[in-house]
Amino acid sequence: MSLTKWIVGLLLCLLIAAGFWTARGDRDDAAVVAALQRRRAGDAIEKSTAVTTVHRLTDQVIADGKQISQGWVVQVRDRARPRIKLPARPTARGGFADDAPRSAGREREPGLGFVGADACAECHRERHAGFRETGHYQTSAVCTADRVLGPLQPPGNQLQTDDPSWSIRMQSEDGQVAQVVQLLDWRFPIPMDVIVGSGKLAQTFLFWQQDALYESHVSYFTKTQMDGSGQWLASPGFEAVDANYARPIRVECLECHVTYIAKKEPPNRFHRESAIWGISCERCHGPGQQHVEFHQQTPSQTKAKFIVHPQDLSRQQQLDLCAQCHSGGFKFRQQPFRFRPGDDIDDFHKLYHPDSEDTGVHTSNQLTRLKQSECFKQSEMTCTTCHNPHQLQRGDLVAFSKACLKCHSALQCKQKTLTPVELAADCISCHMPRTVNVDMQDMVTKGLEVSSIDHFIRVDRKSDLAPHASR
Repeated sequence: MSLTKWIVGLLLCLLIAAGFWTARGDRDDAAVVAALQRRRAGDAIEKSTAVTTVHRLTDQVIADGKQISQGWVVQVRDRARPRIKLPARPTARGGFADDAPRSAGREREPGLGFVGADACAECHRERHAGFRETGHYQTSAVCTADRVLGPLQPPGNQLQTDDPSWSIRMQSEDGQVAQVVQLLDWRFPIPMDVIVGSGKLAQTFLFWQQDALYESHVSYFTKTQMDGSGQWLASPGFEAVDANYARPIRVECLECHVTYIAKKEPPNRFHRESAIWGISCERCHGPGQQHVEFHQQTPSQTKAKFIVHPQDLSRQQQLDLCAQCHSGGFKFRQQPFRFRPGDDIDDFHKLYHPDSEDTGVHTSNQLTRLKQSECFKQSEMTCTTCHNPHQLQRGDLVAFSKACLKCHSALQCKQKTLTPVELAADCISCHMPRTVNVDMQDMVTKGLEVSSIDHFIRVDRKSDLAPHASR
């Protein structure tokens, strides 16, 4: 055979082989499925780079590490939906393949001086007891069964889905509260480590995966039914067809839900034992370590040292205390948890929409709206003119109306269909009407209308939500 013929033959063989491997590439998915069926639960397939991202959990359920950029997707082998999104590779028996023991100690950045609200109780017991009942204090906490407002036993402890192949049940197992995901014969408990939200509207739950913090798929929404009872629903922004447990909790979220936590690495790695849950005394009075240590060592000293009294601050400085969380979405201009009473909030937060008229749970622009009010413009009022930060006042319309009546008289009101006594008991419903939260619109489709008090004080006779309008 001549050299030319030999070369031509070799080229033909190479072309045929290339065609064979191209056609074989089209059958890769089928090959993966066949391989998975031959492996025991949880074993990795190691024949190629593509195959190693797929793990079998049961005969019908697989975990795929290539569908989303950060995390794993669990699904029925031959179906696109439903999908369970997880931040790390799950095992067949429950738990993550790379779980590590909880870190010890309270690792905090030196010099910041946060000690937590309970350190104040020794000298301020009555005020501390009242403050513990407020939404600020309860806006985050370590999750225990007694703190969960939703049922943890049948029949009301399940997320209702349209697909019978999967479900999520909230329950307490061996002292650990968990959201237990069931996909066919695969069962996976997600711990409910942290509660976020006081329960006025809802409670959302976070969980730790090593030192990374994630949001759980299911939240409990209070008073969603006609009878005033609550319901377990997918968390805001989550799709009902998938269960998402891979959404990271960033420090921007925690700035307004915890007093302090030490961050490790972005986006969501923290020193978990450093957390001071809830918004406590120190966010308005300043870190308390030096104050507590001084007065413990010198109990005869009755004048408070090394602590801030907000009433000693200027009006704008007092407003800036509340602006930390009640002026809308922001990005950091400095490291988190560095604002101190007396500072200018503009040096720490850059607002995304400083003049927004939207109202909502996370737009939280109460201060922006308040500043549009004539009451605000023509007085020296601050947030504490109406709100006592040390007591729970939720729903107490009489208490809020008393603040109005310091400057106004019920006899001046032009709503003549009501008596002065009725008017004095509720200024809020007409002059600060409830509005539907723009950042919770998707909850309306689930039978839930989430509204909040609009802090723009005005005469608004057009409001459909004002109960006086129908009298």
